[in-house]
Amino acid sequence: GNKRKNKFVCFKNGYHGDTMGALSLNDPESWIAKAFNNYAPQQFCVDLPFDEYGFAEFEEILSGVNKDVAAVIIEPLVQGAGGLKFYSADILAEIYRLTKKHNLLFIADEIMTGFYRAGNIFACNEAGIVPDIMCIGKALTGGMISLGAVVTTDEIFNAFLSDTLDKALLHGPTFMANPLACSAAIASLELFEQENYIEKVERIEGWLSKKLMQFRFNPKVAEVRVKGAIGVVELKPFSSSDEMWNYMFALRQKCLKHNVWLRPFENIIYIMPNFNITENEIDQLVNAIREEL
Repeated sequence: GNKRKNKFVCFKNGYHGDTMGALSLNDPESWIAKAFNNYAPQQFCVDLPFDEYGFAEFEEILSGVNKDVAAVIIEPLVQGAGGLKFYSADILAEIYRLTKKHNLLFIADEIMTGFYRAGNIFACNEAGIVPDIMCIGKALTGGMISLGAVVTTDEIFNAFLSDTLDKALLHGPTFMANPLACSAAIASLELFEQENYIEKVERIEGWLSKKLMQFRFNPKVAEVRVKGAIGVVELKPFSSSDEMWNYMFALRQKCLKHNVWLRPFENIIYIMPNFNITENEIDQLVNAIREEL
């Protein structure tokens, strides 16, 4: 490989983790990453393109930084901790096309969206693309125990496959391939194969769409959006960061009175339920939000 190409293109409002390498790929202006900007490696963080002008600018950036950049990394269709912002499959497909046009690797962070959360088994499927590298986790074990994995094309895998330790990717944590976590992952994957999860998620999407739309008329609400098994109520901006966090922390405590655990952050109230949730349980979540908002 080209050792000079050691940078990444990532996106504003993006989130990819809290360890040093992953932290450097987050939006540097986000509340998660800002405190570490002088410590983390510097990457090329750009606006997510939404129109022809945005794509022209994106391609110009790719051309300009190509000699230094190894890959583009993105959360497909849904930017999670950056505000649960949605964008279309057409946009994702065009970002992929331009990335490959400039001979860069395409990394899809499907840790949050993977395994039907956004509708398809993987969000990339909706755009009809195949990433070079895909990060998965969370639903890989049904959320019962921590486990992450990286899936690659044969080309990427073979580049690290070697009998020579100098070429091998000797990078892994103490608990890598933990037997209990791997057993949970196998059980989770078997469930995904046995049942129709597209149908399950479509049903949840319908419930969320119908029941959350009432909040559009609330004077505190800026927008309501639903995709797959993700429901979002975005509040209007607060006058200060302290006011925002105090309101959201208080809202968490108020919802507990209804036997509901929600974890709103910044100005986002979101529901990302397990796939065996019932309509009555969705009602309980929505009613708690309505009464305490």
